[in-house]
Amino acid sequence: NKNETEKVEEDKIVVSEGIFAVIDIPSVGVRGKVVEGTDDETLKNYIGMFKGCNMPGEYGNFSVAAHNNIYTEIFRNLHKVQIGDKIRVITKKYEYVYLVRSVNEIAPTQTEVLEPNYSKKEITLITCTDLGKSRIVVKGDLISQNVI
Repeated sequence: NKNETEKVEEDKIVVSEGIFAVIDIPSVGVRGKVVEGTDDETLKNYIGMFKGCNMPGEYGNFSVAAHNNIYTEIFRNLHKVQIGDKIRVITKKYEYVYLVRSVNEIAPTQTEVLEPNYSKKEITLITCTDLGKSRIVVKGDLISQNVI
């Protein structure tokens, strides 16, 4: 048993070459590397950023997707996220923190969740559920941005 003084420091997240960012949701143990693209090959190993979406920290919608039940299962616990949880997005220069404002189940055809709203800085995380019959969508709003 380790006592309080021997607590292990939180592991440092390093954004390596070829990786755009790391998304970390400590409350549910979700962590994965973000690259551009949402094709099958990309989603085997990474969180995919939708082409043409807004960047973290920008006005609009930083939208990403990942698998929850095949390959790396990065978003396996996304359905456990609660309103008020924090989503950390770490890039090479910044740490962005988003506060979860909604968790919904939608039909795959409801792509409007990816639309940018330029009056806010938001994040949208999507994964399949129910063998692809529906999607879990988590949305959050930017609450802080810090230089690393």
